[in-house]
Amino acid sequence: MRYLDYHVFGFEVPVTALDKAGLVALADRFWRKVDKSGSCWLWTASTNGNGYGQIWLDGKLRPAHRVSLLLAGRPVPTELHVDHLCRTPLCVNPAHLEAVTLAENTRRGLAGYHVKVRAAQLTACKNGHEINATNTYTRKDGRRQCRACKNERDEAKRSANVAAGLTTHGLTRQRMAGRASNV
Repeated sequence: MRYLDYHVFGFEVPVTALDKAGLVALADRFWRKVDKSGSCWLWTASTNGNGYGQIWLDGKLRPAHRVSLLLAGRPVPTELHVDHLCRTPLCVNPAHLEAVTLAENTRRGLAGYHVKVRAAQLTACKNGHEINATNTYTRKDGRRQCRACKNERDEAKRSANVAAGLTTHGLTRQRMAGRASNV
């Protein structure tokens, strides 16, 4: 029972709160609300506004997928999120659930998928430059960037620096001249 004495569901669960009898009662109540007829074990009881299952535990509604992992002996620390590997919000099959960081959950999620699909379908950037292999480069974070737009931004920055009396390094011409004479 040691796995219970850290943060679960956003609050600290004392070891005594869910003793063996409490876990058995919770498991019985929980699994009666699950349809195990398919590969995804679907939650059939109460859901929240986002389509995820929820169950009363310790006087509060708790995410059913987190309770499923708790009952499987894999409680999820509050700083982690549960990723539904099957992409089915009602699924509570512990084999389909994995505790991951928010960033990883977002990267894996459908929102990230739709952004990637939309970006892959673009044929021109927002300024009308063609997107192709020679006019596009991939940044370190994996996003694509239009070379023509970047060159235009860089040129505008250089022009603004020259107009302000600065060199491309952000130093005034006078300070640059002073550095050259000190060398």
